[in-house]
Amino acid sequence: MQQRRRPDGRFVSRRALAAQLFNADSQLDMLNRNLAGLIARIIYLYYCACLNSSSIAIETQLKAPAIRQILWRLHRTWARLAAEAGSPAVLARAEPGVGAMTPAEAPEAHIAARGAI
Repeated sequence: MQQRRRPDGRFVSRRALAAQLFNADSQLDMLNRNLAGLIARIIYLYYCACLNSSSIAIETQLKAPAIRQILWRLHRTWARLAAEAGSPAVLARAEPGVGAMTPAEAPEAHIAARGAI
C-alpha cells in the first residue's frame, strides 16, 4: 500500500487519514438530512427541554461536539444579528422543571402562549 504525502513532503499517518475520512463522511451525512428540521430540533431540545449536548447527541444521532459547535455558531450568529438590529442579544435556557415541557405537550403550549401565527 502506498502512503500519502503532505505538500511539505512528510507522510500522512493512517490515523490522520481515518479522521479525515470520518469528518468527510459526517459532512456528507449532514447534507443528506433535513438540516432545517435538525437545527430546529437541537434548538428545542437545548433551550426548551433543557437537555445537554450528550443527551441531544443521542436523540439526533450526532456527536456531542457537533451539537456544541452548532449551538455555539447559532449563538454567535444571533448575537451578530441582534447587534446589527440594535436589540439585546439575550438567549436564555429554561430552568429545569420550570418552563421545561415534554415533547408531547410542547406544540400546544407554545401555540397557546404565543397565540396563533
